[in-house]
Amino acid sequence: MLIGIRYREKGNELVTFNLRSKEYDSIHTFDKYDKCSFGQGEGNVTDDDRRVVVTCVSDESGETHIIAFDIASSGIGHARRREEPELGFIQSER
Repeated sequence: MLIGIRYREKGNELVTFNLRSKEYDSIHTFDKYDKCSFGQGEGNVTDDDRRVVVTCVSDESGETHIIAFDIASSGIGHARRREEPELGFIQSER
C-alpha cells in the first residue's frame, strides 16, 4: 500500500494505492487548493503512518498553506498560511 497526492483537475486527493489491485482509495480531497505536496516535495508520512504535513497553494490567494493532516482520522489537524522563513522542506514530528 502506497500513500500520496493524486493530482486532479478539480482538487488534489490524498490517496492510498493498492499495488495488487491497482486501485486508489481517496482519504481526503483538498478542493480549495491548486497544487499540494508532502512538505514541499520533500516530506513523508510519520513512522506510525498516522500523520503527514501537506503544503498546498490556495486557488484564490496564491498563498502557500501548511496543513497538518491526521491520516488515521481523515482530518485536518491544523492549517496555517506559510510565513517566513521559507523552508526547504516540512515534515511532521516523529
